[in-house]
Amino acid sequence: MKAGINALWAKKKWNIPFIVTEHWTAYLENADQQLSHYSSFFKNGLKQVLKKASAITVVSNYLGKSIQSSFPGIKYSVIPNVVNTDLFYPVQEQDAGKIRFIHISSMNYQKNTEAIILALSLLKDDHPVELYLYGPVNPSLEALINDIGLQQIAFAQGEVSQEQLSKAIQQSDALILYSRFETFGCVLIEANACGVPVIVSDLQVFHEIIEEGVNGIFAEGENPAALAEKLRQFIAHKDHFNKNEIAAMAAKKYNYKKVGQQFIELYNKTAATSA
Repeated sequence: MKAGINALWAKKKWNIPFIVTEHWTAYLENADQQLSHYSSFFKNGLKQVLKKASAITVVSNYLGKSIQSSFPGIKYSVIPNVVNTDLFYPVQEQDAGKIRFIHISSMNYQKNTEAIILALSLLKDDHPVELYLYGPVNPSLEALINDIGLQQIAFAQGEVSQEQLSKAIQQSDALILYSRFETFGCVLIEANACGVPVIVSDLQVFHEIIEEGVNGIFAEGENPAALAEKLRQFIAHKDHFNKNEIAAMAAKKYNYKKVGQQFIELYNKTAATSA
């Protein structure tokens, strides 16, 4: 918001056009911190920033429509997030004897990590599985792991470098992201770029990234039993996923050059129409 106010000032003083790139979850109707929780002063300022912007980009069509619900008439272009294919790429599989799941997130309410742990508890007696959690240490999640006796199969790894994270994904069979709400999902395209399929909550926005049975599987949200069943489904059919095809599809759509070119074209168009 502060950057937007500064941009408004620069536009008024020097007639410099500006572009807004939006990722914020507060526009989403099921977010825990919604735009409606903010003051009228804040919302009016945001409205002015969006109205005066020469262009607005969003990371998903779902986010764009959510913005329009709050501010009708706002126009937007979808330019997705990117993946660093120099870091995230497929490697040869090594059979570890266990199915390895990975979850990467901020471990907060939005990410619903506790439901993943509960789903794992329903699965552990059926299949040899492991779950590696990457993100900020969350004592309540670690307590849950201990309380339901998953210490031998669920491992909180904390925060690591991007290089370490890419290796962890490459060593995994699937990534789980069971969020309550999202505007995109960067870890999904990072996993896919490694050729790793994803198991996700059935959010509308994820359908812009994931195709059922091709690069991932959808599970009913807020239902650990349903998630556990989808994990079983993945284990039974994991060989149906084509690692190289998944990686190629992600790299083609989300590489730096392609996404960067979309921004360059937008900047050039904005500059030309503002001259």
